[in-house]
Amino acid sequence: MMFLDPQRPRYWLPNDSPRAPVIPTAVDRHRGMRWADAATVFSGFNTIRPPNSTIAVAGDDIRNPTIASVSSHHHGGAHVLRCDGSTDFFANSVEAGDAWGGSVRLGMTGPLSPGSPSPFGYWGAMGTRAANDSDSPPL
Repeated sequence: MMFLDPQRPRYWLPNDSPRAPVIPTAVDRHRGMRWADAATVFSGFNTIRPPNSTIAVAGDDIRNPTIASVSSHHHGGAHVLRCDGSTDFFANSVEAGDAWGGSVRLGMTGPLSPGSPSPFGYWGAMGTRAANDSDSPPL
């Protein structure tokens, strides 16, 4: 399901839209508003899809597994704070590989076996730890 406004494709659907995500509409229940909440939809993110991509929730409960990328009010991308304290602006068009190719995890073989580079391109490499990924963007 897409949550982008078809009239303004750079914006999310308004909360009162019948096509808006199934998220309670109380003021404190939007992305970033409950930053200390453990639910991914509020404050977490994955580096599977590029910045400001649509959110995918398994089912209609916000506590279900969720794929949510960095979300920002900046047009065209998002500022990201790195662990060393530096910040970078990542465009929505950052190289993000194949979002449908599966993820590296225990029990996988071949290119998805533990220790393999992220299948999610440069953006995915930014979200890995000790997975032999390069910190340099592709040329």
